[in-house]
Order: sequence, then C-alpha cells, then structure tokens
Amino acid sequence: MIKRIHVHLAAVGAGAYNLTFLFWLCNLLLVSGYSDAKHILARQFLKVKEPHGEHANPVVQNDNRYAFVQLAYDPPETHASASSMWQILPAARALQRVGSSFPLVVLTNIRKFADGTDVSQALKRLNAEVVPAHKVPIPEALENSFAEPSWKYAFQKLQIWDLTQFNKVIWMDSDSLLVRNIDWMFRKDGIWAQRDNWDCASSDASPSTEMCSGLMLVKPEKAIYEGLQKYAETLPSLIEGDQMLISMYFQSVLKQPIGLLDDLVAAFGHCVGALPSIPYSDPSGSTSPGLWGMPSFIHKSNELNKCFNRNTTKHLRSKTDGIQRNMCQYNPLSRYWRELLCEAVDIIGVKDEEVRVFCDDEVFFQEVN
Repeated sequence: MIKRIHVHLAAVGAGAYNLTFLFWLCNLLLVSGYSDAKHILARQFLKVKEPHGEHANPVVQNDNRYAFVQLAYDPPETHASASSMWQILPAARALQRVGSSFPLVVLTNIRKFADGTDVSQALKRLNAEVVPAHKVPIPEALENSFAEPSWKYAFQKLQIWDLTQFNKVIWMDSDSLLVRNIDWMFRKDGIWAQRDNWDCASSDASPSTEMCSGLMLVKPEKAIYEGLQKYAETLPSLIEGDQMLISMYFQSVLKQPIGLLDDLVAAFGHCVGALPSIPYSDPSGSTSPGLWGMPSFIHKSNELNKCFNRNTTKHLRSKTDGIQRNMCQYNPLSRYWRELLCEAVDIIGVKDEEVRVFCDDEVFFQEVN
C-alpha cells in the first residue's frame, strides 16, 4: 500500500492535493500501522536544500538553458535490451527527489525499452528529455591505448560541448548516485570537475591536482567540441581516455584552469567514511562521532561499482558463518540507488523481469545457508 501511494504522489505531484487531504492521508496511514508514512510524504513534498554558503540551494532563475546530462549508449549487439538506459533512471528520480529545478538530458541511441515502451515518452514522467546521441570518432591509435576497453563509450561524453542549446550543463557519469541538490553549481564560472582522489587523500591534507570527468560543469561551445577532436588526432596515446584528453586540452591548448570540487561535493564511493567529515558537536559541545561527510555526488558504489547495478548476479557476495550474503544489502548507498531505480520504474510503468527481481525485497534481502 505504501509503495503504491508513494509512487502515485511522486507521479502526480503536490499541486494536486491540499493540506487538509495530506494531513488526513498521513493520519490514516499512521493509524493503519504505517509508521513511516510521514517520511514518505515529507520526501515527496519537501525540497531538500543545501544548508549555507557556497553550497546553498540555488538563487538562480529557472533558466531552461541549464540542464544535467547523462549518456545511455548501447552498442548494436546489446541495443535491444536497452541495458544502459536502466543506469539513467536512478539519476532522473534523484533529481526529482532533491528538488532540482532543471531537467536531465539523456544523450542516447535507444528509442524503446525491451517491453516496447517509448523511451522519450517514459522519461518525460521523470522530468528527463531525450537528445539523440551521435558517435564521436576516436582515432584508432587512441582507442587501442585506452587502459579500459569500455572507455571508448565514455569518450562519447565529449558531445556535451555540442549541446549549444544550453548555456551550462552538469555532466554526471551513469555509475553514480546523487543525494543532495547541486543546482548551486550552475552559478560557478568556468569548467569544474570532481577531484580525482581515487586513493581517498583529503583535498585539505594532500590535494590531488587531477580532474575526474565523472562530474563536470561545462559551458557548451562548438569550437571547444571541435577543438577537442582535433587535439585528439595529434596525440600518440591516451591511456586515461576522455578525462585525460579534457584535462590536457584545457590546460595545454586553452590555458584555462579546471576547478576541482571539494570532497563534500563529489567523491568516489569507496572513499565515503575515509575522507574528513563536517565537524559536528552535540548540544553539550562534545564532538559527535558518525558519518557527517556524505558527498552530494557519489561516483561508483565501490572500486568495481558492483552495487549500482540492477543485475543481482553481479553484486558483491560474501560467505560468512555458512551464510551467503549479498553485501550490497549492507551498503546504504546501494540501497538508496535501488530505491531510486525501483521508484522510477514504477513511475514510468516499464516492465522488465530483471528489474522486477531486483526490486523484490524477498529476493534482494535473501540470505542463503
């Protein structure tokens, strides 16, 4: 019952209900034994805001020339399954949940989900819009030099500089999770990116000077898009793929510094808990231990990104005390990513057996002797 009401409210929005009805509904659910009703209603109708300072929620006009961008590009051999599109849905739902004022633009070559549902029409219910992806050519020598074969698909993100219908865009890799509103980033000037702190070194103690292209704020310009491609043709190799090209081009050709976001804005999932937190004291003045440093943007669930995935056979497994466990159950970020995906699927109404199994609590939380 809770799930059905939650999804219905999410799809329709607060505007269709008056406060009297909301209080009545909350009380009804509480009387019926649904103690988490107030949390469900609060998540739907309260916009989560950054607290203070630079990270305050945006005082920006609702400019339709700002957008978040992700890529869902399937190679021909997997195109029918629309496999990469599933990775987009949690981000689209997360932007709704945190109260973002701006849409998600999905660069994609996928027109339909496997059940025949039209992708463009479905994504509209998540405040996301489809823009056809085109193939960004990769010089053969560079593609053969990539450290990871999959980076030939990541290279396609260069086309965000071709989205000149937008004044600024925030790029987010699809192996990520958004937990707080980052609309305030649109107020920044120049190009900004996640710090490449793979070793979890503090940005205060031992700052990395390298950028990671998992999260970027950019201003689309045709000249930059063409310049990146021309510059790539002059390079003998590109071991670190697209982010190496972007970094080299902006520093060596444009002579433009790339701003690095601090760890509370963006960090890798395996670094959560290892990086400094916000100092927090209880009312008595004593330091309160706990996890007070959750980044707004988490890039990958762990080093191999096993948990931000609907395919439970790829999840982390551990056998202790004779019990086989899905370790992604024990990662709160994984569980939140799952919640976002399952909500999004309910909202758009698409059918998929693998997702149905993934969203089944009895399956996901099963422990096998």
